[in-house]
Amino acid sequence: MTIEPASLLPPSLLSAPTGSRTDPAQGEQQRFRFDVLPVLLVLAIALVLAGHSYLQYLDTSRLRWDGLAHDRSGHYAYGLKMAIALRQGKVIRFIDELERGKVWPPVHGVLVAMVLLVGGFHYQLAVLPSLIGWIMTVVFGFLVARRAVPRRDAGLLAGVVALIFIVGSPAHRIYATDIMLESLGAGLTLLVLYLYLLAVQRGTSLWTWRGLAIALTVLFFEKYNYWLLVSLAMLTTQFVSRPRQYLRWAVVAPLVVDWRRWVTNQARQPLNYILVGLVALVLFLFARGPTTLQIAGHRVSLYPPHNLVTAAYAVLLMRVAVALRRERPKWLGRLSIPSQQVLRWHVLPIALSFLLPRRLSAFLWHIGPANFGDAPVHDLAEAASFYARSLTTDYHVGVWSALLVAGLFAAAILCGRRLRPGASIVLFLALIAAALVIVHPNQKSRYLHSWLPAAWVGAGMGLACLLYSRPLDGLRRSRWWLAAGVVVLLAVGHRTQLLAVGHSPEAGHQGRDSSLLDLTETYLPYLAGSRRTTILTSVPFEPLFQWTYLERYWKREGLDILRWGPSPSVEGVRDRIEAWLQSTQSDTLVLIDIPPGSYFHGDFGFDYRAFGHVSQLLASQTTFRQTHRWNLTRYGCTITLWRRL
Repeated sequence: MTIEPASLLPPSLLSAPTGSRTDPAQGEQQRFRFDVLPVLLVLAIALVLAGHSYLQYLDTSRLRWDGLAHDRSGHYAYGLKMAIALRQGKVIRFIDELERGKVWPPVHGVLVAMVLLVGGFHYQLAVLPSLIGWIMTVVFGFLVARRAVPRRDAGLLAGVVALIFIVGSPAHRIYATDIMLESLGAGLTLLVLYLYLLAVQRGTSLWTWRGLAIALTVLFFEKYNYWLLVSLAMLTTQFVSRPRQYLRWAVVAPLVVDWRRWVTNQARQPLNYILVGLVALVLFLFARGPTTLQIAGHRVSLYPPHNLVTAAYAVLLMRVAVALRRERPKWLGRLSIPSQQVLRWHVLPIALSFLLPRRLSAFLWHIGPANFGDAPVHDLAEAASFYARSLTTDYHVGVWSALLVAGLFAAAILCGRRLRPGASIVLFLALIAAALVIVHPNQKSRYLHSWLPAAWVGAGMGLACLLYSRPLDGLRRSRWWLAAGVVVLLAVGHRTQLLAVGHSPEAGHQGRDSSLLDLTETYLPYLAGSRRTTILTSVPFEPLFQWTYLERYWKREGLDILRWGPSPSVEGVRDRIEAWLQSTQSDTLVLIDIPPGSYFHGDFGFDYRAFGHVSQLLASQTTFRQTHRWNLTRYGCTITLWRRL
């Protein structure tokens, strides 16, 4: 698409006398006024609102800890353990903790660790990466919308509209001060969209494509599904831009290959036989289910075959490397600058990361349909209804706001040919993500979080296209007043959330005045003199008890949490405790009893009846003696503390 230079100028510059020359200093002033100043204003707005949100968070931060099984505890514990390892100079332990980031990749945890190292070990600081992510969402949402439409003044309108929807979203406001991956994921998603627009519109600029490739890699290691959605949108946009060229290549490429020679060459490669054998073994184990072998008197479990999947992938990677080694100078020279940068800075780092044990299996599980939680939903109508409610109650100020976004987004689709090159990625991201979210069997309101800003950007694009369409060219002088009026109406409609705390069913304290910290702070002060502590709980969820201890005492080796295993029986729990009593090195024991019907109890897939005899077992043993007992009647919980005799 060819863009006339004049279409990028505001009306005031189009009225300049013919033949007049713009003074360079005047041109710099105009560039600052129309390009730089709006971004600075948006950044200032984002910083002020972010500071206000953080102050609100500090007032209620304790109340965020209201669910034992919430992922928030796991995210914080991951970053905190890395920070402690670095503070203590234990590099090997830090690397070990870093490598554990598989289902949840390590970027967010590393940022949390860096913040804690600078500011101190406290959960109130761990939300700062998310707050930065919210600021990124605001700024890059504005920048993406502004760069997506041809006219500079139209781009400004599109950016302001996107800005209003972002800062007025209750869910985005509450996740901005949470230790979750959503807020930073949304910010990185919009960063990738902006860098893609820059790269496409600047052609073969090396650094823009390199920046895009690096940003994509960072997004991958923030959360896999955020990366997948953007990658699908990018591939779709690339295909739609030149469909005939790609279809022609898909048809011609197989015809020029000498398949007989190729098959003969493959039969001569020993790695191929190893690869086929490993793949066959993996498929067999998945089909068979749990499988164990007896080797030298020890039981070795082969299921699930995560390590075999990694081994098969390693062989495949070696086979590809061998195949490309001879032809490397030839095919590498044929690659364009964009392809080279994406290959070196994005494809290669991710491909090498899959060589780490179990990472490939974790990636495939996380982005696949098997990641459905406890209650998979396969009814598309029910899923659509659920997310419609989330859109209107969590992510918009009301039904009217969500419907307005849908209408303006549709206008952007109809005006697609008038958008700048690459801008359709914004539309494809929202459409593809919406379809996949509804189809996926796992349902959570926050699954809208990373890609919904693209829909708000699309709404800004749609409004800009409508106001700057040809039928309204006669309103040229009053167009700015009309645009300003729309912006004011939108701002007034979203005013209730501009300074509000925000809300979401999976973040915030939901108006309750309870906190899990009331439970942990009951016994933590009594562990100061303990060399090693073991915690027994009636709920199989350890991150909360782990991070609260580590934040206070910094002793990674000073805490054990007894794990019961899946679906333990009464006899299994008894045998586990008896074996632990004979082998433990702990000098302190904390027993936390959270029975069914109590405030913090939930369905964790654990039969409480198997835990019911633990108190009697401890009362009859002679290794530990009970020294303290707390009955938290408000929460229906009991905590006892035991010291070694």
